[in-house]
Amino acid sequence: IRAARVQAKMTEKALGKKCGMAENVIKDIEAGRRIVSDEQAQRILKILGVKNPVSEELEVAAEPDVPLRPRPRPYKLPATEAEPQPAGDNAAWLDARGGTPPPGNFVDANGNVLGTHKGFHHYTIGQRRGLGVSSTGRLFVTEIRPHTNEVVLSHGEGLHAFMVHTDSLNWLGEHPLSGPMEVEVRLRHSRRSDPATIIPLGGGRVDIHMKHPARAPTPGQLAVFYQGDQVLGSGWIR
Repeated sequence: IRAARVQAKMTEKALGKKCGMAENVIKDIEAGRRIVSDEQAQRILKILGVKNPVSEELEVAAEPDVPLRPRPRPYKLPATEAEPQPAGDNAAWLDARGGTPPPGNFVDANGNVLGTHKGFHHYTIGQRRGLGVSSTGRLFVTEIRPHTNEVVLSHGEGLHAFMVHTDSLNWLGEHPLSGPMEVEVRLRHSRRSDPATIIPLGGGRVDIHMKHPARAPTPGQLAVFYQGDQVLGSGWIR
């Protein structure tokens, strides 16, 4: 979509108006942060003047520095008549099929047992709802330890980090990322961008040095890099 937009000489804001979408939504789609259906993608490409859009890969001429990549399909767990997928609850669906991690201990940073969890696949970093552990203050998931089947809880300590590591870089910038660069970064599902310096390490790995500590950077979630209104690329937090 970005390649077609660049070729059409259209800004994200202008494309958003034509598609009935906010500008930041168009930016997230181009960065791979937001997945759209085949029908939505084809509609956007038609608006951009692509006569025969395809669902797997954008086959339009683009500027040499604009990479074309397959557009990932949204993943959905399969469902059968015997085992329908619970709406929005993949962990429960997996539990119903068996073979998931067993219950284990909630612990604090020192290893003291605070309670029992349902299986570590039910939790994400930064989560505070649905823990079922009594405390004098709010508790958050700050670490998941699959090797010991433990989920670490705290009152917020350890949730913030100045350094975030990413891999599988998807770089969309006009020039290669060959050294440190000042950018704005969006982590997780946040609408807020924070200043940072990104440093390429090679092999698709990039370290993000946050100017202010980032809350709950979670492995498996996306970090998106911006300069002004331009989406430079993204990487998966590890």
